[in-house]
Amino acid sequence: MRRELVGRIEGPVDAALVVLGVNDTLELTRRARWTSELDALVSQLRPRAKQLVFSGVPPLGRIASLPQPLRSALGARARYLDALLARRCAGEPDVRHVPIALPRRPVLISGDGFHPSSLGYAAWAAELARAWPAPGARAPG
Repeated sequence: MRRELVGRIEGPVDAALVVLGVNDTLELTRRARWTSELDALVSQLRPRAKQLVFSGVPPLGRIASLPQPLRSALGARARYLDALLARRCAGEPDVRHVPIALPRRPVLISGDGFHPSSLGYAAWAAELARAWPAPGARAPG
């Protein structure tokens, strides 16, 4: 994300929404790399965006199409990375972590059994929109 997308932001913008973590969960990204990449990402985004909003890491442990024990292992890893992300955002001015709290409904999962459906993406977007900072407002610390 840092190498491919951040440089494309012609800032400053009011806020940047960051959604990441699934590939890091699947690739078992180590804690040191995850946290150093988050630090670098925040540092690179700060001059371009007044506020940063990080979506929580998607809860892979809720993906019924993944067989056990893989589902449990990936779910635990996603929760771990999400906790590190939340900790990174906590107390940081103008940086917010928005946990994913979507209901478990089959209609929110696409036919591939892994990705959100169009309704799932819409529900996720609505969840993020409710947490989106108001213009001129500072993110809660």
